[in-house]
Amino acid sequence: MQSLIDDEHSSTYTVRDIYGNDTDTPYNIPQNSPISLLVDDQPRSPTSPGIEMSSILEDEDGNSVDLSFLKGKLVGFYFSAGWCPPCRAFSPQLSYFANGHAREFVVIFVSSDHTEEEMKTFVKGKGFLHVRWNSSVRHQLVQYLSVTSLPTLTICNADTGYVVTNWGRTAMLMNAENCLHEWQRGLNGISILSYLGLRDLNCMG
Repeated sequence: MQSLIDDEHSSTYTVRDIYGNDTDTPYNIPQNSPISLLVDDQPRSPTSPGIEMSSILEDEDGNSVDLSFLKGKLVGFYFSAGWCPPCRAFSPQLSYFANGHAREFVVIFVSSDHTEEEMKTFVKGKGFLHVRWNSSVRHQLVQYLSVTSLPTLTICNADTGYVVTNWGRTAMLMNAENCLHEWQRGLNGISILSYLGLRDLNCMG
């Protein structure tokens, strides 16, 4: 699952530092990739100060997140729900892992909860970004990334759009010390035998 990126068909946006100042490095959003689905083509309100590119991403407090925040990071698209027991068991571990690698890795929660309130309750305190509840992109991502069970952690390079692996959960559980480095190299981070050993511990979609 690899996206070949043509710079002429990438959207370029200014990257700002934590103080809102422009940096010299633009963020090229890779088209025809999971990342490009996150662009908000119809923002709910005028762009907030300091936001270069509106997205369908929100933080725990419901604030819109500038898409350029993803620049230089690996993105973990986390398909999960509070009603799923394996999801409840794995989510605190993922939160701990993500907080320990915040400069290089970010989790985007893609909810399969029954209501928005259930989603907000489940992600509270974990530090995840999430796809806006009322966005159709939640379902588009499930189809685009061929997700068939919960929890699924799909790793994607935010700069290239390359989908590294759908085995992110197994890699993190079995190879926590080295999986991030291997993902950065474009590898699964885990052997197929280890993946098959945990595949059945899921909620089927």
